[in-house]
Amino acid sequence: MAFNRFVASLLQSRLHPILSGNTLLLRYRGRRSGQLIHLPVNYLRVETGRLLLTSRRERVWWRNFEGSYPVEVVLRGVRLLGEAKSVEDPAAIAEGLDKILQARPAWARGFGVGRDSNGSMNAGDLGQAAMDRVLVVIELLSEASAPS
Repeated sequence: MAFNRFVASLLQSRLHPILSGNTLLLRYRGRRSGQLIHLPVNYLRVETGRLLLTSRRERVWWRNFEGSYPVEVVLRGVRLLGEAKSVEDPAAIAEGLDKILQARPAWARGFGVGRDSNGSMNAGDLGQAAMDRVLVVIELLSEASAPS
């Protein structure tokens, strides 16, 4: 927990460029607890208004986003509002992982994904990795004026 607090503080400071190229701060209220949660997570911006995150299935934070759920992100030092939705379909997760790993090939080893002879991510490895993961898609809506 202390590490997450440190990273969260860093992502909200003027030193954020140290981490904000691939880590954002996700802020949301727990569905059951109502508590404000600050969670640093790795991300990939796939389009102007869309972010992809991934998590292991055994973790529970992503369950807040079954259906669409309002979130705030601190992305490269800017607070943005968005809607997060968890994706549990293995084919869609494999597709999202492929996008993430094409953009961040150094992460492939951590996901257990190798490359085919043509240089693309191995489809079988992606399928296997997708079984252990979920994808969270965040659609960015606007800049936030103040934290929730």
